[in-house]
Amino acid sequence: MFMDERVLIYVAGNPELYPLEYYDPESGTYRGAIPELLADFAQQEGYELVYYEPGTADRREALSGNLQADVISGVTGAESFENTVSSLTLFETNDVSYGLAFTESAPESFISALTAYAEARTTGDVTEELLAAVAVPSAGNGHALPAILTLAAALCAAL
Repeated sequence: MFMDERVLIYVAGNPELYPLEYYDPESGTYRGAIPELLADFAQQEGYELVYYEPGTADRREALSGNLQADVISGVTGAESFENTVSSLTLFETNDVSYGLAFTESAPESFISALTAYAEARTTGDVTEELLAAVAVPSAGNGHALPAILTLAAALCAAL
């Protein structure tokens, strides 16, 4: 794929899943381990990922239902979204998985490439991603400590 032929992929983000994914009002963007992983993948593979209308409201259900997003991000194992065809777990604890869901509008080549990229990560890679995510404070997020403790427990279990 040539550098100027980037495929545009729309992402519906989860504004309240700190530190995995959250909306940062200071930057006006989503931050955390999932956006970083997606950005690294996009840069390596030649995709342009755009978070659709970032903000404090969780619009994933509406964006999935209207097929306005190719990827539903920050999905927990208990969530399901309309018009999705597959999912990809990126992080998991003993009882909850966190990841992505792909809608019918997502190109199959994108789903395959991202799945291969994510599955090639080692336990060490995942640990580094999580530690980097908690190293960046979330402005105004009162849920940080429980999330950090949950991820710390997951890291200990993985080691």
